[in-house]
Amino acid sequence: MLLLFSPVVLSDVSIGHNRKSWQMTRRHSRGAEQVVWKRNISEISVSTEMNLPFSAPVSSQEEVREKGRHFKKVKEQLKRTEANNHLSNGSIATSNPVLEALPLDGAYPVPVTLPQDSASLVDLLLHIVKSQMEGCHILIAFDQGFKDIYDVFSLRRLLVLPNVKQVIYIESTEDLESILWTWNQCQGFIFLTFTTPALLLFANSDLDLWNYQGRYIFAGSSSENLEQLVASQKGKKTENIIGIVKSGVPGEWKIYMNRLFWGGGIQKISAWKNGRFSVNVDLYPDKTFNLKGAQLVITTFKWEPEVMYYWDENGNVLFFYGIDIEVVNTLKGAVNFTVKYQEPPKGEMWGDQLANGSWTGMMGLVSRDETDMCFPLYVSVTRLGILDYTTPYKLQKSCFVIKTEPPLPNWQALSYPFNPWTWLSILVGFFISGTLLYLFAFGSRQFGEEIGALNNLINSWTYTLGLHLNEPQAYFPKQATTMIYTLFLWLYCFILTIAYSTNLTAFLTVKKDPPRMNTIKDLQESGISVTAASGFYKDMFIASPDSSLHELAKRYQVLDNQDEIFQRIRNGHSTYPENEGYLEFIIQTKLSKKGVPQARILQECYALHSAAMALQKYSPLKRRFDQVIDGMVSGGLIRRFLIKTLDTAKTTKEYGNNEQIAEDEEETSGNLVPLSLDHMQGIFFIIIVGWILSALAFAYELMI
Repeated sequence: MLLLFSPVVLSDVSIGHNRKSWQMTRRHSRGAEQVVWKRNISEISVSTEMNLPFSAPVSSQEEVREKGRHFKKVKEQLKRTEANNHLSNGSIATSNPVLEALPLDGAYPVPVTLPQDSASLVDLLLHIVKSQMEGCHILIAFDQGFKDIYDVFSLRRLLVLPNVKQVIYIESTEDLESILWTWNQCQGFIFLTFTTPALLLFANSDLDLWNYQGRYIFAGSSSENLEQLVASQKGKKTENIIGIVKSGVPGEWKIYMNRLFWGGGIQKISAWKNGRFSVNVDLYPDKTFNLKGAQLVITTFKWEPEVMYYWDENGNVLFFYGIDIEVVNTLKGAVNFTVKYQEPPKGEMWGDQLANGSWTGMMGLVSRDETDMCFPLYVSVTRLGILDYTTPYKLQKSCFVIKTEPPLPNWQALSYPFNPWTWLSILVGFFISGTLLYLFAFGSRQFGEEIGALNNLINSWTYTLGLHLNEPQAYFPKQATTMIYTLFLWLYCFILTIAYSTNLTAFLTVKKDPPRMNTIKDLQESGISVTAASGFYKDMFIASPDSSLHELAKRYQVLDNQDEIFQRIRNGHSTYPENEGYLEFIIQTKLSKKGVPQARILQECYALHSAAMALQKYSPLKRRFDQVIDGMVSGGLIRRFLIKTLDTAKTTKEYGNNEQIAEDEEETSGNLVPLSLDHMQGIFFIIIVGWILSALAFAYELMI
């Protein structure tokens, strides 16, 4: 049941509700006479302006008697109203219990003074709201247990504060569900509850209905009930909780605070009596700025270069290192906590969503609050319902790794200096040049004698071939026409042979790759399968508008054995989708032979992903961790973490003891490379072809 109250006055409200009549009794406390009002219930209808004034103590006994006489008249009037409405004495209408509990000015006598415990409690609540919740939206909730023990009339002192207020009477969890849990400003929550089953049930259900950044006050419950609230699913993720419990001393209230990561449970921090605290403390300290050495459970697994293991000679893990581990180490130093690492169940890694909606692997552990944090992983919309992400600290492309196509044979290097169109142009130029030389020589004979090497077309082509091969000729044309033509032909052939020979040297020492796959469409048309360690990318392929990715999703396989995945890549049977940084790392460490990469990254990548750490849903650690991670990113530390990881990896046997790589690096680091038989196989191919053609020509001559 819910009402919203304006700060001071509620005007012109027509209300049908249970009005409490007040019966005056006397009691003696500390030798001074006090007046306490007991209440009877009846039904009246009121239409009036409601001002909620503060009560004031009565200055004299005569004034008390005067108010008593006035009260008798009111009581008789209420009885007549009760008879007219055919209501039995003591009936309660619950259509508006909040207003039913708060008296209206002038309707019946104001109590002489508040009961000592109620007054002290309200003074404490006023002090906390004014000092800790200034400008906040305030919710006040109370139950029947509180009404039965304390004077709810006293709550009107809270309603005159300038805060926007929400007031509810708790009968069931449905009343708590009606609360406006989110607000565009800070929120304070005051729960005055003595019977807590509904509140405890609500605190362990539907995590979305709660304000985890709000400031809470639970007053009236026992310390045992307060422990249960703090340990509930919502309470253990709420940073700011204050408990107020009645002590055995009149007017004194004990103050408890939830410890959160500082040891769990609650801790008594002060007491309130006579308008002041026994010990002045910060009621709502920042409990995540310094975790005071609390131990956090972190779930992860080996995933280079984010998470790596440093092994000793006996195969034991000495320590963890990697980019994500360095992020955690920085968080440890800034927030002051310790870490206990654990791995997900074998073979589950990140985990998958089951048909019943639950998750396996790391996702299952963090969704069930069995781990405080887990990584490595991408920010994914499909996981937002079960966890919270920290601020992303890496942006990476997702790509495919495939087997590197073997280079073309070195004997083909003889043709590499020119592309096919250039070779065709040279061939056409050769025949045209030889033919023109023959025609010019034939025409020049009319003016005089010409050399015999140009007396027929075959000899002219042979002479032209010699020029192309940069071979000196024994005879030079005699006539001016053929001399001029031959001079320019020599110049043409000289430039051509220089260009060929200089490029040939480079191509003999550098292997040339064949035409290869560069796009996702090429990959899809190749027919090879897609193998990965989880189904994460398959869901991404299916959701993508790219038809080629849809086809790849049909050939998607999940293998939990990375060595088997790498072997399938080496054999050219599969491709492997992952982030670009990880693929570059495994190519250098897992997919290379004698320093030569056996795999490469497909030129076209398909998605950008943000890498972050996963926390429990509504974890109070997120705010502080985000602050520290933002500082790492802006300071450029993530790149430094990668360099540190690679330097550490070089000192291990697993990644750094590769003598062949060192030899290859030394060989190619500025030293000359001698030409081997592999480099020069093309010239042997030519001489063999010459032998074969010569033998065929000889056989033909014998036959003739």
